[in-house]
Amino acid sequence: MGITEALAVLAKVGTDETPTAAELASARDTIARTLHASKGSGDLESLVTLRDAYQAADAAVKEAEAAEAESASEADEVLEGIPNPDAELEADTEDGETPEEPKRALSAAEAVARLGLVVTDREPEPEAPKSSQTLTLDGEVKNDATWHDIGKAFSNSTRRTKKAGRNSLLQVDTQFAEKLPGRIDENTRLLDAFTSPEAVTAAGGCCSLAQPIYDNPVNASLERPIRDALPSFGATRGAVSFYPAVCLPDSGAALWTCDDDLAVDPDDETTWKQCFDVECEEEDRAQVEAIYSCLSIGNFQQRFSPEQWTAHLRAVAALQSRVAEVSLFEKMRAGVTTTHTVEDTGSIYVTLLNTVGRASAAIRQDQRLADVQLDFFAPFWLLNAIRSDLRARRLSGVDNPDVTDALIASAFANEGVRPVWSLDLDPLEPNGQVDGPLSNFLDEAHTVLAPNGYFTYLDGGTLDLGTEIRDMDSNRQNKVSAFAESFEGLLARGCNAKAIDIPVTVCDDAFCVSGS
Repeated sequence: MGITEALAVLAKVGTDETPTAAELASARDTIARTLHASKGSGDLESLVTLRDAYQAADAAVKEAEAAEAESASEADEVLEGIPNPDAELEADTEDGETPEEPKRALSAAEAVARLGLVVTDREPEPEAPKSSQTLTLDGEVKNDATWHDIGKAFSNSTRRTKKAGRNSLLQVDTQFAEKLPGRIDENTRLLDAFTSPEAVTAAGGCCSLAQPIYDNPVNASLERPIRDALPSFGATRGAVSFYPAVCLPDSGAALWTCDDDLAVDPDDETTWKQCFDVECEEEDRAQVEAIYSCLSIGNFQQRFSPEQWTAHLRAVAALQSRVAEVSLFEKMRAGVTTTHTVEDTGSIYVTLLNTVGRASAAIRQDQRLADVQLDFFAPFWLLNAIRSDLRARRLSGVDNPDVTDALIASAFANEGVRPVWSLDLDPLEPNGQVDGPLSNFLDEAHTVLAPNGYFTYLDGGTLDLGTEIRDMDSNRQNKVSAFAESFEGLLARGCNAKAIDIPVTVCDDAFCVSGS
């Protein structure tokens, strides 16, 4: 009985389900054991509560025992004068009368003779050794131990001082017969011992069929960081037309002094105030392109190996995302106003942040962009290059990559620039990694810096025919296909955006000095 059950028994006192004296005694003993086991807990309030429960249980036991004794006495008074036939039979037996003897069982020889079996003089085979089991409980050999004895041993162990090291409470040593004894009951017992789950787990050899793994996971990301960083415009006609952005002109505003006023000649326009003539500019256009994915599979493979078909669908979707991101970035590089190179400082961290700072300052000054956010598009591996560079230089506080990322984010934020890192730009291994040394970072990273809104994503919608496209021809070939297509374009319209080629130098020596 646990402490919860003991308290539940005690709670029944005084109700219609009043427990017996034996149940109350068991509950009282359980509460006492719990009290002693909780002695070292330090929770005096709980100990006092349990002590009160023990005293209540002890009082209830005494009251129940007294009630049962009184009830038994009253029952004896009711049965007084009524003889007990069973008691008289027991008394007669004690006085010497012998009850009728049971019939004697047949011996083995008599049974064989009755059945007409042939008895030979062959020596019987020696009996096979029987299985034996020795149980040691708390240091004492006790083969007839019950579950109650085992539970009591574990309960007692919690109340005594522990010795250093391991203390053995229960040990079972089992020896099995070397061959089947030849009798059904013992054969069954022996076979059960060898074919139990524990015995099968310990068996050696590989005799079963291998468990197939049908899952075919694809972890490639479907994210589109470049597209998601751009404002979007619905290009439902497949193309957009627009006028170029209005930028700061070279004329149209100037100073006018007293000397200029005196020098005015009605016949000479060059002495007049100059006006900026606004002309009607030619419109420009941006086209939308289709980026599609298409694949097919046999009906049998699609039906009976759906996990493989699902994996291929996701892999091709990830590839389609990469093709679309690269296409957007190439259009960005083609749509900037200027392209620049920069000097290598010897540290990719210093080179990158100095470059972004100088370029953003030039863009803001050129078009008087005070609070406009600038977007910086770059390959994701530049972050890895900066971490590697700073780790090798052992700069204070940047050994932790998380600290490095915070340092980079803070530097960009100070310039009012939002970095957009893409996994698809400037691949380190265009044709895949081969055996041998790992690929190094590229010597140059291609990036774009532009005011937010300079580039607009043209969304022409999608055409998704599904993942189970069937027609007469495909059915005759026992195939099924999948087809999806997105229509995308990029509108570049602004006054100053820069494509910047940044040299990448990563320190590979622990004694590099920052900026060297």
